[in-house]
Amino acid sequence: MKLATASQMREIDRHAIEEVGIPGIVLMENAGAGCARVLMERYEAEADTGVCVVCGTGNNGGDGFVIARHLWNNGFPVEVFVLGRAAQIKGDAKTNFEILEKLDVPVTEVVNDDDAELMEAEIDGAGVVVDAIFGTGLDREVAGTHRRAIDAINASGAKVVAVDMPSGLDSDSGRLWGVAVFAEITCTFGIAKIGQYTHPGYLHCGEVIVIDISLPGYAPHDFGLTANVIEPFPFLSMFAARPDDAHKGSFGHVLVVGGSPGLTGAPAMSALAALRTGAGLASLAVPGDLALAMEAKLLEVMTYALAQGASGTVADDAIEKVLALLEGKTVLALGPGMGQSPEAARFIAKLLPKLAVPVVIDADALNNIATDTSVLKRCPTDVVITLHPGEMARLIGRDTAAVIADRLGVAASFAQKHGVTVVLKGARSVVATPSGDTWINVTGNPGMATAGAGDVLTGVIAGLIAQHKNVPDCTLLGVYLHGLAGDIANEHVGERGMIASDILMSLPEAIMELEDLHDEQGADGEDDAKTPVPPEGNGKSS
Repeated sequence: MKLATASQMREIDRHAIEEVGIPGIVLMENAGAGCARVLMERYEAEADTGVCVVCGTGNNGGDGFVIARHLWNNGFPVEVFVLGRAAQIKGDAKTNFEILEKLDVPVTEVVNDDDAELMEAEIDGAGVVVDAIFGTGLDREVAGTHRRAIDAINASGAKVVAVDMPSGLDSDSGRLWGVAVFAEITCTFGIAKIGQYTHPGYLHCGEVIVIDISLPGYAPHDFGLTANVIEPFPFLSMFAARPDDAHKGSFGHVLVVGGSPGLTGAPAMSALAALRTGAGLASLAVPGDLALAMEAKLLEVMTYALAQGASGTVADDAIEKVLALLEGKTVLALGPGMGQSPEAARFIAKLLPKLAVPVVIDADALNNIATDTSVLKRCPTDVVITLHPGEMARLIGRDTAAVIADRLGVAASFAQKHGVTVVLKGARSVVATPSGDTWINVTGNPGMATAGAGDVLTGVIAGLIAQHKNVPDCTLLGVYLHGLAGDIANEHVGERGMIASDILMSLPEAIMELEDLHDEQGADGEDDAKTPVPPEGNGKSS
């Protein structure tokens, strides 16, 4: 599913109105009517006790006026509050406001403390509150009457429906402008917004329902929308039944290189995760002193000893052994538990330019090359890097807060600059490809903030690449599948007690869910819903 920024939506709206010829008031009518429909279907009983529609003086308020009219015409008790003077309302919103006046819908202008207290009392007693205050495009801290309205909505206990965007949220980043409405349902118009799927914005949106307002179907393709939500449907063909004559060699061979004293669990979990994801074979190469311990630990994984440096990490002269081990392998997982040392850094710098298979690089390996990330460009094969915001901050020389504030932008910039696929982990993990496209993952939970979860992710992605080869698709699916396994583990053990092994053991159940979804969707495993492609001559004017 494509996601839009506020500026992209403004341009799409302009194109629809000025070039396609759809009047703005028609788009507003479609938006308000669609939202009113959702409200009546979901909250009919609550709406019978009263609906309070809180409106700004802009177009979001205009959508609210349309909603109020449809509710009023369907017999629901409605109170409308305008945060400001009616004289401030312009254009299509003004037309819809005047219609409310002619229908005798109760409308109150909130311009002083007495008005605000009346509004707060009505919000407190309403069964449903409609938030039509700001919508998209907010770029300043919420204050004054607007803040009072948002605080009253959040304190009301009513069912809350946000119009296009919960007021107070930045629609591009999901950040809060001081305070924001908590909605149970967000009815967004035409195309979902980035801030509805990033942290912390998604916590305020509840269920996001995209209302068709009759924008041109080709708009997401023609207007440069690069942000997406990861959905399983494009990848379901990977979960078709395996042929009866399949053997372990049919599903690829993963080599994991990593480990250091005290960090043997990380590469072990990566190797096991690759197998649990369906890879036919997994091998593990670790510094020599660790090899016997890994042999005892792992029954299904082949283990190999590498030359090690003085600190116990892999030595740079282990490169020839690793290149020999890569003969016949399908993918390399590099770095889980590797630790940091000058020897490990030299090993990675020498190895990457000589690879002939795709590589998934865990953050421990990235830490070793943080002072010279240009080595990533010298790798002749597909590269996937997995790291959290602190590790990304180290790579790009910025602070962690700056990375968190612009996770999509930072990931996309790094992916394009270095020609790699980036998995930036965290709440709503982000994937970025060298093309500059970004994806937000919606599976996963806070219980996955536990030691080793990232090592499982590295193995999952590597295991999928071993079987299906397409590196970007396998990365997207791997992030989604890893989060889904975490959600299943949450059902079994809860968030607080979850450890990485729980995620690992939940992978087969997560895969079976996707296999069932494949069977339900049909043999091709593709989603039936297609985004229209523009016919010849249509679309954005040049």
